[in-house]
Amino acid sequence: MSKKRTQPKIHPVSVPGFGGSNHELGAAIGKMRYDQIVSVLEGLRSEIQVQAEKDGARKRYQLMANLMMMPALIGKLIDAFEKVFWICEPHMKDELEKVPARKAQKRAVVTDGE
Repeated sequence: MSKKRTQPKIHPVSVPGFGGSNHELGAAIGKMRYDQIVSVLEGLRSEIQVQAEKDGARKRYQLMANLMMMPALIGKLIDAFEKVFWICEPHMKDELEKVPARKAQKRAVVTDGE
């Protein structure tokens, strides 16, 4: 027997611990090193995938279908940031000695004929 939720789920409207607006959060993430932005996007992609699967299990098929498109779109964004990091990497030797790149960054980035 499944449990019925008595209270509707309330989605957070901000990130706990971050004192600024969501716009400021986006700007702060945008200032991060590109390989670290990739890590943020990978977390977002994973969470959206989980939400899509849960909505499918709840028979919310229209929501699931729309959410299921997002991981691929986020993946394209990840690919773009990885390419930008790959371009910048040779100019970041000192920084990368202090804070190494994520291991995922060591692979070659596939481009569309560029």
